[in-house]
Amino acid sequence: MATETTLDGLCINTTRTLSMDGVQKANSGHPGTAMALAPVMHTLWDRFLHFNPTQPRWLNRDRFILSCGHASMLLYSTLHINGFDLPLAELMNFRQLHSKCPGHPEYTPDHSLTPGVETTTGPLGQGVATSVGMAMASRWLGAHYNRPGHEIISHNIVALCGDGCMMEGISGEAASLAGHLGLSNLIWVYDNNHITIEGNTALAFTEDVATRFMGYHWLEIHQYTRGERGPVALILSRQALPTVDRSKYASATGVKQGAYVLADADGTPEVMLMATGSEVQWCMAAHEQLQADGIKTRVVSMPSWEIFEHQSKAYREAVLPPSCRARIAVEMASTFGWDRYVGLDGRIIARADFGASAPLKDLLKEFGFTVEHIVAEAKALVGRK
Repeated sequence: MATETTLDGLCINTTRTLSMDGVQKANSGHPGTAMALAPVMHTLWDRFLHFNPTQPRWLNRDRFILSCGHASMLLYSTLHINGFDLPLAELMNFRQLHSKCPGHPEYTPDHSLTPGVETTTGPLGQGVATSVGMAMASRWLGAHYNRPGHEIISHNIVALCGDGCMMEGISGEAASLAGHLGLSNLIWVYDNNHITIEGNTALAFTEDVATRFMGYHWLEIHQYTRGERGPVALILSRQALPTVDRSKYASATGVKQGAYVLADADGTPEVMLMATGSEVQWCMAAHEQLQADGIKTRVVSMPSWEIFEHQSKAYREAVLPPSCRARIAVEMASTFGWDRYVGLDGRIIARADFGASAPLKDLLKEFGFTVEHIVAEAKALVGRK
């Protein structure tokens, strides 16, 4: 018994230290949850879950979902310790470009990215909602293919969730459905730590979660309460943004129109650069370079499409003259919506996929969110090199 206890303690503390080291090396991430929930993860994976680390796609494996995906290092450390193909070098490459340990767990059907990750989790509540679907699928498969003495489908779904997941409406809807269907192959472990970025959860969340789940007809409530309290910080911006010199460029009063000309050229522009938020800084820098190269360039700041669409046609065409068809929109997110402003001849520098997890400077270069790329795209549109 003493040896077993010592081994348990070693596994738990190794999970903690690996998680701390990965976050520290990346200088980004969430070590607190990983440190606090290491005992829970070790108990689940050592005592209850059925899996084969050398065959991560084994059909009847138990599925584990980390719904609080921001604590991803907790999962990666656990997978590493349990023999999955996730070497230490990958853990120390946490949150880096093309890493097998992205900032939030990401699923690929062949498990080629991170073996052992069953679903992508990031938005809170998404993981627990997915777990209900998985439990329904498991029950359906068992009902259709199991035979007496031959239960080929008998796996369980276990999800680890936190206060943020419980606050999301989607988790309540999913839990209600699970209770209605009597999904006895589904377990949620609730980390009731009472902490949000703003402070104690009581600031906005005081409901009795256990009683709510009893109302959903869940038979047992697995609620893990931990006592750790740590410092929190409210971060208002993730990037160091330059201040626009309003003595040189347009006044910020144009914001109330939804979009306005921030920087302009003499006469009709040859190319227009559009952005909203932090991307404006690159458009401004590209504007300076293009102007120096003799290309008349306009920068349009578009903080609100909706407000801009309510302006008069004359104003909208004054900001985005139809005669200028060389247009570029820059958005560090989806391309959705920008096509109406760039038109058939314009270009959108954005993403049409999930993106990647890495330090910002690496992502910007990888995805073309740089002044150099914007300048190159602008010159290509106007036929200059």
